[in-house]
Amino acid sequence: MTYTPHMTFFTLYVSNPPPPQPLNHIMSEYYINLEYHIEEAANAIHDGEYKFASTAAQAFGVPVRTLQRRLAGTHTSLFEREPHGYVLNIEQREAICIYLTRLNKLSIPARLRHLRGAANFLLQQANPVDPSRVGQHWPVRFLQQNSQFFKRKQTSLAADRKTSLTVEVAKQHFYDFRDVLTKYAIQSDDI
Repeated sequence: MTYTPHMTFFTLYVSNPPPPQPLNHIMSEYYINLEYHIEEAANAIHDGEYKFASTAAQAFGVPVRTLQRRLAGTHTSLFEREPHGYVLNIEQREAICIYLTRLNKLSIPARLRHLRGAANFLLQQANPVDPSRVGQHWPVRFLQQNSQFFKRKQTSLAADRKTSLTVEVAKQHFYDFRDVLTKYAIQSDDI
């Protein structure tokens, strides 16, 4: 493929992952305090300081029904809940991150359509009967949520090859290739 100036391809690259954000960035101060007090009230009931949830809720200033549901196990903590509005679950999002990181290490340019295709593949594997699909703008939103990945205009192929393929990398490739041939007893006629 020859480079034409009017065609612009964007490649996804990986930078160092950002530091984890504090919980107060994700949740408001009110909910952080509420979760702390609900946990304290539940611990006080389990330790026998209070006999009834209503008295513990009043003492710790938390809603009675919330404390009762938490004690019954029907409600989970806000910190433990799966976020709403995500098409992919946490494991699937981590798999996408691993996929993009691996492509970057192999110097294979990932494009937004590859990201969308990988997400749709994971959704189809999770539910082959009626798979959902990510939307057209999902890859852009995914990149906004995962700032360690970013888009950069793709350089010409010759420059990419020059920077990614060194003598050491080529030697290691052929050493690995030889090891695989030996391991699986593949004859040179079969190559």
